[in-house]
Amino acid sequence: MPSNELIDRHLDSLSTKPTKILDVGGGASPYPKATEILDLFDRDFVEKFSYGDDTFDFSICSHTLEDI
Repeated sequence: MPSNELIDRHLDSLSTKPTKILDVGGGASPYPKATEILDLFDRDFVEKFSYGDDTFDFSICSHTLEDI
């Protein structure tokens, strides 16, 4: 099962549905329902990296291990 389908199933199982979703490392294929995408290839990565507490309801960190 593709990872987006697994994420969808997990989000559907939550009692409170997240509305603000951060995808860290989505790059060329980010999670389609992400409201914010943070990737090293973004020119404004450093500025975007400063998020306050409770900015997002759910975070996804996929497609990053192969880049480390």
